[in-house]
Amino acid sequence: MRITTPLAAVRTGARWSQDFVLQNADGTPRTGLAGMSPRVALVPQSQPRRAADSFALPAEHLSFWPDEARIGIRAPAEATRDYPLGDFAFEVQLVDGDDIESIAVGVVAIELGLALVVDGQDSDAPVLASSGGTVGTVVMKAAKSLTVTSQGPKGNDGHTPTDAELDALVAPRVAAALAAAIPTIPDPVLDGRSFSVNVAADAVLLTITDGIQPGALVSISPNDGRVKLVGNQQDGFRIVRGASAFKAGDFALTIRQKFAPATNPNHAKTFQTMAMAADRYMFAFTRNRWNSGFVMPATAGVNYLASRIKFCSPQYAINDILLHFSGFALAEGNTSPAESVLPGNDIVIDEVVLRVGGVDYPARFGVNPGLTIASGAKGGFARVVLPENMPRDSDVEVITYWHVEAGQNYLGAYRIQKHRGEKVWQAASLAGVKAMVAADAPISAAYDAFYNTVGNATNSQLLAYGPDLMVAKGWDGREVVLMPADSIGDGRQGIAATADARGNMGSFRRLLDRNDTTRGRTPHFVMGVPGAAAYRDLTGAGATIATMRWDVMDEVKAMNGGANPWTACWMQHGRNDQQTTSAAWIARLNGWADRFLARYPGARLVGCTIPATPTSADRWTTTEGQTIAAPWTTALQETNAHIRALMGGRLTAVVDFFAYRSGDAAGKVRPGNLKPAGQVVTAVGDGVTNFTQFVTSELLKVGYQYAVKNPDGTYTGATVAKVEGAGPYTITRQESAAVPMLAGALIYEQSTPDGTHDNDGYAIDTVALIPMDVEKAKFAA
Repeated sequence: MRITTPLAAVRTGARWSQDFVLQNADGTPRTGLAGMSPRVALVPQSQPRRAADSFALPAEHLSFWPDEARIGIRAPAEATRDYPLGDFAFEVQLVDGDDIESIAVGVVAIELGLALVVDGQDSDAPVLASSGGTVGTVVMKAAKSLTVTSQGPKGNDGHTPTDAELDALVAPRVAAALAAAIPTIPDPVLDGRSFSVNVAADAVLLTITDGIQPGALVSISPNDGRVKLVGNQQDGFRIVRGASAFKAGDFALTIRQKFAPATNPNHAKTFQTMAMAADRYMFAFTRNRWNSGFVMPATAGVNYLASRIKFCSPQYAINDILLHFSGFALAEGNTSPAESVLPGNDIVIDEVVLRVGGVDYPARFGVNPGLTIASGAKGGFARVVLPENMPRDSDVEVITYWHVEAGQNYLGAYRIQKHRGEKVWQAASLAGVKAMVAADAPISAAYDAFYNTVGNATNSQLLAYGPDLMVAKGWDGREVVLMPADSIGDGRQGIAATADARGNMGSFRRLLDRNDTTRGRTPHFVMGVPGAAAYRDLTGAGATIATMRWDVMDEVKAMNGGANPWTACWMQHGRNDQQTTSAAWIARLNGWADRFLARYPGARLVGCTIPATPTSADRWTTTEGQTIAAPWTTALQETNAHIRALMGGRLTAVVDFFAYRSGDAAGKVRPGNLKPAGQVVTAVGDGVTNFTQFVTSELLKVGYQYAVKNPDGTYTGATVAKVEGAGPYTITRQESAAVPMLAGALIYEQSTPDGTHDNDGYAIDTVALIPMDVEKAKFAA
């Protein structure tokens, strides 16, 4: 007689399950086994053989099916003995009264065990581990099912195996055995990753479209009443709204499949979903802005371009992203925000790619990868639907490929921020510029010139084309702010190097994006640009038109079924509406508010007081050196009083920015002598020859502007472009000037370059003075 499927190895501390079929010599199943009982014994092969070293498996762990000629070893005894290491003869004995028939199967090795951790209930796959010299006892109960107990086996020499020994000797075998033993259960499939929570109880949120196995007992978690599972194997399963309160935001939904008996394999899959306050596109990114300023001509041989601009997502998961591209730009200065800066030719967008976590996702204009936008046209939307929701607070790079013909013009919105990885490339063809992007080639020379300089087309950092208005779904119900703004709100004085990690410059973007403990970050979109005046906005035609960007935003409103992509509007602009009398100034502000409320009836409109513009004889290093003149005296104070009084009922709340920004009641700025930054170490300059480098005792910040007060009472300044050395420090400034810097000259952070715009250091200090929980609450309905 012989036996099939001989046992190859038994691991000490391990339990196994295996069936054996008893056969005759010719391979036919053995018959005539009724009335017999099986025994299984292990006999040591080492010398000298001792009977005490032999052992039999307990009868209660053996099963016998005589009609099938099959013996089943269901498990050796659990935690009853330490099996010695070595080779053993494996014998199966059939007992019939006094007759014993023995079948010697062969030699089996007893080896060291392994520590195992297996979640027998929920784990998709076992996880191997070892710690403290313990081993896991693997129990195979039903077909291909595992659970785990614990046991501390020793070899016949009393040695407790170390983790390293266990891993080296046994881990590969056990891992392979477990992988072969555990069946693969596919993940369930959901029909989406987002749903609205503001629906009636029992409304369907998600449907499980595939992956539920026959006979599975299906459950979901969390099981707290927010969601419920309904359905069955025949009709399918659905996730529906429960009766409990449900706050929108990221929502981890786990779907479990269990099988009877409970020891059989189980499966769990967790989906990161979006519980949305509404199925609604909302502003969702930092940094984005409208094209503005000036056009840029394309040069032959470099008329194909690509920009990589980095934005940041909100504090909740998002998906279904819309990126808008325009054929117009806003004027900056005396006619702003007129949408009157036009290229005069088509801009051809070749492709747009959204990059998240190093993975590229192509955007589509309908079904096309690109779009041709006529000069002055409102443009179009590119859409990206990700296979999985974008995690909260993600870095999001948008790579825009575009071209115009040589000698034609294109527009731009962004001065690249090199410290955040932003770049612009130029080449003679789409293939050429794609190769540069793929290689992460250096920034093209034209876009590296005048870095950190704000000015016009001939003396400042060039502008890069990219998306302007950007929205996404996934809104968790928090406030989302629209902000018509001027240069103060847009952060005009902030240069590329001063942007924070999320691309913010100035006070207002930093304030809204600050992660306060009560309300978190507030998604927002700044609608204005430097020079914008309220009385020129939401009105006009032809060369003075300032309504197209509002029309674009209202296209999103239409997609939302009439719901805006924002919940509150912060009316920051007003400084450029100044008049010599408060009545005329107030009339301009009231006029804009009336036009806005007529377009958006019932909208929550929050006001913002206007800061003064002090002049200075000492680069704003002292309060005494500042002077405030008309219209920043009486007319401003009366206008701000009107704003604080809610502009005749037009406003629902006011943020008193004048108070937070000012150093005194008159509106002077906080003086720079409150922020000392070191001294000049070595005298430089003769008053005739311009210079750019000097040496300081302390480390200055790149991108910051500093006032330098010489011992003789003269002043000069520096905007830091580069810092070298480990102290003393060699500073390279943006400015090239001849005013000397004397040894021992005091250096201060300069509050403002002109009394109107705040340097970024000053802006950061202002934001720190603002109680976030109080002021952000004003945007809440």
